[in-house]
Amino acid sequence: MEYAIPARASIAEKDLIKLENVQNQCLRRIIGAKAHYASSAVAVVAGILPFRCRKRELCLREYTRVKCKEENHLLVKLLSSSMRVQLRFCPLEYLNVMSKELEATSGCNLQKKNSVSVTEMLSGDRIDRMNIVGIEEKVAKLNSNSDITGKYVETVNQFVKLHKGSSALIFTDGSVCSGSVGSGACAAVLHPLLDPEETGISTNAVGKKVSSSQCEIEGIILGIELAIHYLKTCQSGSDSGRIFVFCDCDYAIDAVDRKLESVRYPDIFKRLTDVQAQLKATDKYVSLVCIPGHSGITGNYLANENSRKLAQSIASGNTDAADEIVANEME
Repeated sequence: MEYAIPARASIAEKDLIKLENVQNQCLRRIIGAKAHYASSAVAVVAGILPFRCRKRELCLREYTRVKCKEENHLLVKLLSSSMRVQLRFCPLEYLNVMSKELEATSGCNLQKKNSVSVTEMLSGDRIDRMNIVGIEEKVAKLNSNSDITGKYVETVNQFVKLHKGSSALIFTDGSVCSGSVGSGACAAVLHPLLDPEETGISTNAVGKKVSSSQCEIEGIILGIELAIHYLKTCQSGSDSGRIFVFCDCDYAIDAVDRKLESVRYPDIFKRLTDVQAQLKATDKYVSLVCIPGHSGITGNYLANENSRKLAQSIASGNTDAADEIVANEME
């Protein structure tokens, strides 16, 4: 019944009543309701929205999907030029009318979707994944064995000590307050090449309705940006040209390395494309290293603390962050 409903949502009232009757009769048979039971009560017991409400919801979703496309997209052009004759609507004009309530909602912003081509992302790729010698298992598996985790932590600390002073070392983390989706932030911690320099810390408020994986991915990109900016101003002559980024989220590393979420988060990967260009211009390479999280590694601890505090600040309203509806999340 709901198939392609946005295209035929402007049906006559009598036809809408027929569809409602079909839904009500089906629900009565499914739950065994008596014929004299009210249709609204049957819908509540069955947990199904009335057809009119569902039609409005699907129209709003379709309107959001169209509005978030690029300005030159055919559907966007048709939406802006749609019209009606009295009460006879073309489908897109009906979506415009149904969306008035959404547009009147305060604080609701529709984010335009930026497309990133595969060729654009892969051209001049200078970011890859690296396994430290002795680290071969997934971090998720390590956390269940304290002895193995301790061994891995020791290996990471030795690796950091070996490369400190010759390569930029970045630790990143992302945090979401109260659950896997909510107010989120990310942080990056930079170990400087020169001993007198202080540890660099950068944070970013990701948003109020974001996932933990998005925060982790943004943290990695923030860390690379921090390293590039630092190396441009650093006076050390011992730079090896290699940037090591340590992250405790295996999924986020795969997403950045293999460009797994370019469709879901096009804006993030547009930033990644810009970062690739900066790496090429400065002749730098990035190695992503997966490490066990919350295991006593100093850089990981600092990144976690800073991202967690900022996420809590966003949730409490002390820090502003984007509160947007992204088309890719709704599809």
